[in-house]
Amino acid sequence: MDPRSLHERIAADLRAQILSGDLAPASALPSTAQLKKRFDASNATVQKALQLLKNEELVVGRAGASVTVRARRQRTVRPSSYLAAGASGTEQCSEPVDRCREERGGRTFPMIP
Repeated sequence: MDPRSLHERIAADLRAQILSGDLAPASALPSTAQLKKRFDASNATVQKALQLLKNEELVVGRAGASVTVRARRQRTVRPSSYLAAGASGTEQCSEPVDRCREERGGRTFPMIP
């Protein structure tokens, strides 16, 4: 059994459809009523799932209008593309943050766990 709450599972399902292209940019998500029926969920649970996607900026919604897939998603920039040749960009830095910045030419990137 999936340990995530229902609203997290709904959001994950919709997120996967968006990222795979099954839900194209600027297309409308299924209505709240359709999502309630599909997932056997309450209105509040569906709204909570949609809010997660709004917070991630994957969808846009306004009161009284359908929720749509964001027309232009933020581009993901991989830190490794900005590092010196041979650096993977996924290594952990055990030094203080200032030392990590210095080793990366003054640029700070989030460390990937």
